[in-house]
Amino acid sequence: MPLGAARLNTLARHVAAGGGGATYRADAYDDYLELAVTFDDTVDGSGTEDVAYLINTTLTDAKTKTQGGSSTINGDDNYWSSPDYEGSLDNARVNSALTYNLSSNGGSSMPASNSGTFVIEGWFKAENSSTNSNWCISSADSGGRFLFGINNGSSFSWANENNAGIGTAWCHIAIVNTNGSRRFYKDGVYKGAWYSANTGFSILNIGQFNSGDGNDYIGRIQDLRVYIGTNKGYTGANSSSANFTLPSSIVESF
Repeated sequence: MPLGAARLNTLARHVAAGGGGATYRADAYDDYLELAVTFDDTVDGSGTEDVAYLINTTLTDAKTKTQGGSSTINGDDNYWSSPDYEGSLDNARVNSALTYNLSSNGGSSMPASNSGTFVIEGWFKAENSSTNSNWCISSADSGGRFLFGINNGSSFSWANENNAGIGTAWCHIAIVNTNGSRRFYKDGVYKGAWYSANTGFSILNIGQFNSGDGNDYIGRIQDLRVYIGTNKGYTGANSSSANFTLPSSIVESF
């Protein structure tokens, strides 16, 4: 829903109070925003902190996280140049555990995949082509299987979990669910229906299946966001051109 003037003023005050030197972009769907991670070191010391609470003022604080030693921000590659991000998450597979508790600090858990409405989206640059060896977004089987592999192959495969071959360049990936209608988009282009029998979960694993599995995603991530209760208008099944306008950066200026 669009932001009114009063809400924008509240957002501006909230950012000024705790924004770490960054101004965060107003979001028409801010009431549904549960997680927003820039993966950029110009925002804070670690670059892996959730900043959704600075945009969605119904949240009380950042989502609690765990972070392995190899889940680090590296400044030699990033998606955004304006504003000038200074790095991205460089997921190196070994010791790269990274989780966020979506239900913490006023947040909401991920709903069941057969009835829920949500969006998980971000910018990804895969650096390994092995199918079933680049698990990137996962419930760690809490509530049943919810698992997506992202590699730099060329095909989207639904026969063995949800594997996405996105090539070697940065691209936008959106995992969308609309009342149980599950769709996968690359740069807004419809790539097929994903499947999952998950009944809901709180802990979202990023760059891994779980902390004990070694088949973790190898590559970069920027501007990861989770919305619950909306599909953001990410609809349509056009497989040759974008079905919606891709989002702007989380940070508006530094």
